[in-house]
Amino acid sequence: MGRRRARASGSSSDSLSVVSLFSGAGGIDYGFEAAGFATRVCVDFDSDACATLRANRSWPVIEDDITRISGDDLLRAGGLSPGAAAILVGGPPCQPFSKSGFWSRGHALRLDDPRAGTLGRYLEIVRTLKPRVILFENVDAVGYAGLDEGLHFLLEGLRTINATEGTSYDPVHNVLDAADYGVPQHRSRFFLVASREGRRFRFPAPVHGELDLLTGAGGMLPYTTAWDAIGDLDTLSNDQNLALTGKWAALLPSIPEGQNYLWHTPRGGGEPLFGWRTRFWCFLLKLGHELINGIPSGRRM
Repeated sequence: MGRRRARASGSSSDSLSVVSLFSGAGGIDYGFEAAGFATRVCVDFDSDACATLRANRSWPVIEDDITRISGDDLLRAGGLSPGAAAILVGGPPCQPFSKSGFWSRGHALRLDDPRAGTLGRYLEIVRTLKPRVILFENVDAVGYAGLDEGLHFLLEGLRTINATEGTSYDPVHNVLDAADYGVPQHRSRFFLVASREGRRFRFPAPVHGELDLLTGAGGMLPYTTAWDAIGDLDTLSNDQNLALTGKWAALLPSIPEGQNYLWHTPRGGGEPLFGWRTRFWCFLLKLGHELINGIPSGRRM
């Protein structure tokens, strides 16, 4: 069978168009919007996430399970033709590959998890849409050596698409920490980027980091702290109900700034109420105005 070279078609307005899968509340989409792109259609099955998207933007939103949505459905909703979309973005459910599985059970189900089937749907949509660029985002554990079945599944799927559709997707991937780019939070995520024309993407170099404690130099901007990000916000009025609620709310005053529930584990400084790394990092998290996830910013030594 001869190779069919993918060609972009459609209007010039498609040149910066985004098709968004697993959109959530739109975090990735707002970033692309700030860079000048236009989201043409979003997909998510969570009703609250979809309501948030509709409240904030006029983008078409498909509220359904990705397994019931075809690439043709997305093309119709976005007013696009095959090959016209500039970029397909999406981060399928991370639970099959999350480190939380390793911490709590000693393993993660990875491709044996039913939710990992979304990887196959992602690839089928790539095959139908043939976007100029794909961006895949997930937890950093998806690329762990020896536990990277999901990554190999994606790479093999793209090779198959290239062989049958005449595309030249050449994926590159990396793990990036949001704090290195100005976000006041250490948050590592896996990113895979591939161009339909075979152009190799180069990830941007970090622009924030730790300063040299002796000279104050380091060639980069200091990490952004929580106080840098929100310290100039207006003070909340006294009539707002800010009382802490929840089963463990009374513990929060006992946790030092920049710490979370780990303070109350056998390896912390408080009461041993929880197991080590058995909860998500944001559980009982208390941000510190001079800290970033409990680490001194290096800004004011």
